[in-house]
Amino acid sequence: MFVRLKRVRSYRYLQLVESIRADDKPRQRVLATLGRVEELKAEGSIDALVRSLSKFSPNALALIAGEAAPDTQALTIGPVLIFQRLWQRLKLDQILKELLRERHFGFAVERAIFLCVLHRICWGGSDRHSHQWKGDYEIAGVSQLSLHQSYRAMAWLGQAEPRKDKAAAEAAAQPTPVEGTQTSAVVPAKPKSTRGPTPNYRWHGLKDQIEKSLWVERQDLFNNLSVVFFDTTSLYFEGAGGPSLGQRGHSKDSRPDLAQVVVGVVLDGQGEPLCCEMWPGNAADVKGLIPVLENVRERFGIGRVCVVADRGFISKETLEKLENKEDGWDFILGVRMRASKEARDEVVGKLGNMAEAEPRKGFTVVHGERKNSKDPSPLEVKEVWVDQRRYVVCYNPEQARKDAADRSRIVEALRATLKQGDKALVGNKGFRKYLRVEGKHFEVDEAKLKQEARYDGLWVLRTNLALPVAQVALRYKELWMVERLFRDTKTLLKTRPVFHKRDETIRGHVFCTFLGLVLLKELDRSLRAAGLDLEHHEVMRDLKALQRMRIDDEGKVFWLRSQVQGCCAKVFRAVGVALPPLLTLEPEGKWLKKRAADESP
Repeated sequence: MFVRLKRVRSYRYLQLVESIRADDKPRQRVLATLGRVEELKAEGSIDALVRSLSKFSPNALALIAGEAAPDTQALTIGPVLIFQRLWQRLKLDQILKELLRERHFGFAVERAIFLCVLHRICWGGSDRHSHQWKGDYEIAGVSQLSLHQSYRAMAWLGQAEPRKDKAAAEAAAQPTPVEGTQTSAVVPAKPKSTRGPTPNYRWHGLKDQIEKSLWVERQDLFNNLSVVFFDTTSLYFEGAGGPSLGQRGHSKDSRPDLAQVVVGVVLDGQGEPLCCEMWPGNAADVKGLIPVLENVRERFGIGRVCVVADRGFISKETLEKLENKEDGWDFILGVRMRASKEARDEVVGKLGNMAEAEPRKGFTVVHGERKNSKDPSPLEVKEVWVDQRRYVVCYNPEQARKDAADRSRIVEALRATLKQGDKALVGNKGFRKYLRVEGKHFEVDEAKLKQEARYDGLWVLRTNLALPVAQVALRYKELWMVERLFRDTKTLLKTRPVFHKRDETIRGHVFCTFLGLVLLKELDRSLRAAGLDLEHHEVMRDLKALQRMRIDDEGKVFWLRSQVQGCCAKVFRAVGVALPPLLTLEPEGKWLKKRAADESP
């Protein structure tokens, strides 16, 4: 049965026609003539007729309802379906529910944490904004969550207490001397003076248990924790921050005027986030490495592991503990070439001008000059021993040319500025290191320029491993994974702004970012296993475009899914999630029951 347009001279009529078969031949029989097209349009009869007939066809109803229907709502479902599956695959829902088994909050804490993590992945920012944002997404079990309940969930997730120091615990376990017995008097050493309280680097809490459970879930027969990468960053607060975490220190965001927290992240050899640590904003990097390593060894039950860290973690005390034969660690650490006298004089100072030597004496070429942009960057390495200490010198001729060109532009601008007078140089850090004072005026320090040219394209490593020099250099270059992780934290996941004022909620807020990184790494692993090389913004754009529209019509509920765009279908296949049907009709009353279940605590 169909509608046919019949023309009679200059008039047009709509007819309702059915196809029949007579004498083994198809025939058409007119059931009714509906009227002239112009008159039907003017009266609105066509729309009324289609609307009336659509009650008996869910497909027609969904197609004609659209935005014109009063009871429709479009909800984003793409990111929810993908990250909910990954959340379940890592058993985060089970891990949290097990930790909550003895607690009775009266609301779904696991759902509140998932909401915060998903918001961090999809949008980023404060937990306050997540409660405005959630109305545009179809997330089960979060419709009745309040902002206060999310803050309580963050405080529960971030609860922690200081770990007992091993030496202090052993001392406390010693029996108390009985009165009258002879004991040797022990006079405690006078503590060294410090500038303010020493930050407590050792904390443990629920996040430690979650990290350990996640690590156990990801293990298989071929995984081993033989290498860990470590680095830190800082996150500033919009307000005062927590009582202990909110301190002013060296800001890596160039905001020394604001209180901040220092965040450290440990990755395993495959680049998977292993754990994260948080300290007050005035904590020094050089003091944080050893406590973190001891914490990793204690929690994950590992033996001697190679740690790879940047040059900011080198100090005399740290190196002594790392090189301890009994409790020490294998390490590959970056060296501050200019600050370390030994590296400056005994290692770099004896190399000469690297740019003038071709080929460079004693250097082994790991990667030659690039032929296209996808080739690895050039790398040449050389081993240098100073007494019993092993250094590895790494040289990148491509970076050396860039460093020389950058310095040349700075010096050229500096000479032009000097002609305008010395006052123009006040406060310019870029110019300062290339100047010297001559009488009452500044002039370019030619000796300093020559000295700086020695460091073009160079970086120096110190290690106690017996690996070939090329492997040492390549292992250190993998530290970019941590740096990329921090860039993701501050750009893709946008942990800031942080408005929390309690240490517990701050730790919970930051830990949700860590869980977001774990989910993103799991997604990346699924995509690589499927042979897909997709950009993060491309994946998130296409996932967010996938929506479902709910249409209510006289007690019936229809769900109409939008068409998939771009790489959305590939991501669903890679993760193992089935796309929802294009059109779904819910039985009468089912939607109300589902909504009541979501709203229940």
